[in-house]
Amino acid sequence: MVHLLALLIFIGLNAACWFVSVASYRSTVAGPDPAAARHHRVVAVAAVGAAALFSFAPFPANYVISLWVWGVAAFGGLGLPASRAAILFAYLAITSFTSRLVVGGFMDMFKL
Repeated sequence: MVHLLALLIFIGLNAACWFVSVASYRSTVAGPDPAAARHHRVVAVAAVGAAALFSFAPFPANYVISLWVWGVAAFGGLGLPASRAAILFAYLAITSFTSRLVVGGFMDMFKL
């Protein structure tokens, strides 16, 4: 039961990373909209799900694997030009790292 709750938390955090990153991209970059891509929802669900599953690994490994997942989604799944995909990937990397800092701080604060 604890693992299911942790998985739901990781799904929520990764979904927040995805949606905040896409919203940040849309508000700062003119041009192709990743949310208008044909397979946006499928790519989003797959990326969030994969990143959430790998969140159970220890910190450096789960961050590197999530960067790989975000990279595949940004560069391969949405059909964005490479420069635009790099910007989206940067937003995803920043929000993902921030969420890991929050989780680590929460666990340290409550000695979990």
